[in-house]
Amino acid sequence: MSAIAHVITAALEILINKATVKHIENDWEGRYTLRMQKAYYILGWICGLIAITPVLVLTFEVPTDIAGWIAFGGIFLGAGFFAVLSILYYRNHQVIFDKKYIEVTSPIRNVTTTTWDKVVKVKYSYNAGLITLIDRDGQKLKINHHLIGLHTFLSVLENKTGFRPKL
Repeated sequence: MSAIAHVITAALEILINKATVKHIENDWEGRYTLRMQKAYYILGWICGLIAITPVLVLTFEVPTDIAGWIAFGGIFLGAGFFAVLSILYYRNHQVIFDKKYIEVTSPIRNVTTTTWDKVVKVKYSYNAGLITLIDRDGQKLKINHHLIGLHTFLSVLENKTGFRPKL
């Protein structure tokens, strides 16, 4: 069973990493729009199905001890959290940029905007999967590293600011 999980994880990682290097075109106004991959949406629904499994099992068998309830609750809350997070990332997270500005919409639809000339620091966290741009005003723009066409954004970032995070 563990081998199957590793194969599925490796396949998803290959699929996701392949899309980050995909070349995207700008629109007629010169803006680029980066969106999350459909794999996040699919993964969210898979986690959602895993999350409701304990609820379905409870209709047939009720745990008799506290360990059973903790296991059910852990599966429900853990898988449910990842389901919601994955689906929100897919539906809401996007980065729009052109020659002058950057606009980032978070998974919970908070929109943060800055200009390239205001960016003073760039950080990358592999564990969080986020590239963080910090501008002169202390504003932080958090960008997921699995966006389709991310390498287009990174090349513009390097040209405009001189920063190139190591992914």
